[in-house]
Amino acid sequence: MIRLAAFLSGRVPGVGYRVKAITLADEMDPAGIIQDRPDKSVGSVLVIAEGKKKD
Repeated sequence: MIRLAAFLSGRVPGVGYRVKAITLADEMDPAGIIQDRPDKSVGSVLVIAEGKKKD
């Protein structure tokens, strides 16, 4: 099992960014959370994901 914890911040690039992220996540079949952080002016997000290692 592999676990990732990351803070992401900045501007979201162009149209289709969220759709692409969801498509990639569906292919990897992870479990976890995505949570908006309270510093709205920066726009940061906490991501915690866990899944099986694939070849």
